[in-house]
Amino acid sequence: MSIKTSSKKLKENQVELSVEVSGEKFKEAVANSYKEISKKAKIPGFRAGKIPAKVIESNYGKDYVIQQALEKSIPVFYSQAVHESGIQPIDTPQIEVVSAEEGKELKFKAQVQVEPKAELPAYKDIKVEFEKPKVGQEEIKGQLDMVRNRFAELNPAPNKVADEGDHVMINFDGTVDGKAFEGGSAQNFMVEIGSKTLMPEFEKQLVGSKAGDIKNIVLQMPPQLPNEEIAGKTANFKVLVKEVKTKKLPELTDKFVKDNMGMDTLKDLEKEIKKDMQAALDKQSEGQYSFELVKQLAEKSKIEMPKKMIDMTIEDMMKEFEESLKRQGTTKEHYLQSTKTSEEDLRKNIEKSAEERARQEVAIKSLIEKEKIEVTDKDIDKEIEALSKDKDKPMTRQELDEKGLLSYLKSNILYKKAVDLLATKVKEETK
Repeated sequence: MSIKTSSKKLKENQVELSVEVSGEKFKEAVANSYKEISKKAKIPGFRAGKIPAKVIESNYGKDYVIQQALEKSIPVFYSQAVHESGIQPIDTPQIEVVSAEEGKELKFKAQVQVEPKAELPAYKDIKVEFEKPKVGQEEIKGQLDMVRNRFAELNPAPNKVADEGDHVMINFDGTVDGKAFEGGSAQNFMVEIGSKTLMPEFEKQLVGSKAGDIKNIVLQMPPQLPNEEIAGKTANFKVLVKEVKTKKLPELTDKFVKDNMGMDTLKDLEKEIKKDMQAALDKQSEGQYSFELVKQLAEKSKIEMPKKMIDMTIEDMMKEFEESLKRQGTTKEHYLQSTKTSEEDLRKNIEKSAEERARQEVAIKSLIEKEKIEVTDKDIDKEIEALSKDKDKPMTRQELDEKGLLSYLKSNILYKKAVDLLATKVKEETK
């Protein structure tokens, strides 16, 4: 073997790796160092890349060549040692070169902080209640009302005073500090009062109006709006009410269901709604149950959490938060300004959540190791099949691998298998 590794556990999740690299392998590293120096060196009488080793030594010294070889090769040898030892470093290692002579073994030590291992609780000590939720008649009625609303008729009501639930067609022009702004104007805009299509306060001020009315609506714009020119400022809207319409809901009958919903009877529609709602409730409930299981597993585990790991999780969560703001069309800087929060405060606010997430990650990894949970090819194929279910073209393993998503998929499968096993064990132990 070209490399030999042994590890020794130190205090506070520190590990020391002792690494020995064969003389032949280190000789190659030194030879490469000569080549690299030869390409870059400027020595009178010699072309770059053609400078003999003796000339390089006389100009730079043997120690310099060895040092360059160490700087290039030790990171590679260290990575191999980490892989062979199976440790999970969470920080940059401290390297101590023990001996480094050309033609002889290279010996070095690497001290590094690693992911901790959890001392897991007994499964019987994890107590999470699980009750299968049931869809009630009120929830089904709510969905049926949504169906009725979807097929409602809008009838003109020329003399009607607009109220909650009525539809009004309006023209509006908004200004902030006397200037028009993007999204602040529209023509022939139909809005249902109370639908929160527009700002709730805007819709509320349309109550009591009728066709032909001109209204001036004054609003305080939300401070978190992406547009910094209007965020948190007072906006003035000139509104023309062009038309008021009332909504006529259809009666739910077998004929209506057959004509519009592709089913034979109202009972069939109710059954389908109940089935879909029950499936959604079950998924939500199972997700909450899994969350509570993992939470308790982590809380009841003994873990020496390194500060470095918590800090890394804070960084991950900050990046996720910034990505979320980008999707909303705003930035972290704007958010901090509009909420009068400092970045330091924001980090402090997520520190507890970051520690909880890091503990849960360690606990799950320790569970996976303890129970020897693995992802099989069959697991991957099954997941890919599920992901391809609603797609025109089935996904392939190669496609996911090329997009760099295969390892992410495997991690998700591994996590699911771990949580499923945890749920099974907890149920068995607490019967």
